[in-house]
Amino acid sequence: MAWTTPRTWNAGETVTSDIMNTHIRDNLNVLKVPIDDNGYPKTLLAASAGTVGNTGTGETDLHSFTLAADVLDADGGSFFLWTVFSLAANGNTKTVKFYIGSQSFTIHSAATNSARLFIELWITRVSATTTRLFVRKTQSSGVATAGLATVAAHEHVSGDTTLNAVDFESNQVVKFTGQGGATNDIIQIVMPVALLKGPIL
Repeated sequence: MAWTTPRTWNAGETVTSDIMNTHIRDNLNVLKVPIDDNGYPKTLLAASAGTVGNTGTGETDLHSFTLAADVLDADGGSFFLWTVFSLAANGNTKTVKFYIGSQSFTIHSAATNSARLFIELWITRVSATTTRLFVRKTQSSGVATAGLATVAAHEHVSGDTTLNAVDFESNQVVKFTGQGGATNDIIQIVMPVALLKGPIL
């Protein structure tokens, strides 16, 4: 299913089912794709649900998704993701990395004891050869009343990082990895992803 440039009509034409199906039905179906039945926008990339932890002392793949070819086919196309990590109650160094394709970025690496990391990450295609990465990390420790976390630190990991050219004409695997001193030192809890296809006006 693809968009067809609407037909320019001429006086006296006979309307056929093929014309109506192509220029009315099919184009309305294309317009419907990002909208649910109540008229609200839908997230175009699904969330990765459930928990996954690191294994042993090596670097372990956690949640990931594949950014399909041509999804970010226009400058200004972006995706935004949220994720939460639980860090074990020990003195082991815990390292969390983010990957897009073969490029990796260290989000956290410290002997953090019993905390949660809340990550917000935004990638925007600026041009065919320039892509920007913004990451914000909030670390919480301690427990307040009613089981709510007490925020102990708020850190901008990267305000404006230029990635190497990302080939958005090919599939790109986007993932987080975890590495600690023991199994389940790092547990990734959830990773919802929102896609903004095309330029932001």
